[in-house]
Amino acid sequence: MNRITVTLAPEATRVRVLATSPAGELLRAVLGPATATHPRAAATLLEGLALWYQQPLSVVLCADGRRPPPRGSPPPTAAGIGRGASSSSGPSGS
Repeated sequence: MNRITVTLAPEATRVRVLATSPAGELLRAVLGPATATHPRAAATLLEGLALWYQQPLSVVLCADGRRPPPRGSPPPTAAGIGRGASSSSGPSGS
């Protein structure tokens, strides 16, 4: 089974999504800002991808730990997203 990795990169005005497998890119999307979404939107999106490909996903959340900029500030510039490193920890549950 080819492991699918999904990278989520939230920014002030958008969320970038990249899904890859060892064979290459499966999905690239730019979604609206996370602040305007339903509380379960990300979990439902990831669950849908796992069901579509009928396998578990590895998920990477890109966050820098800084506070968001004050309202009205220009959004920060972010580097492109790509394949992340694998974690050695196993799945937690289900």
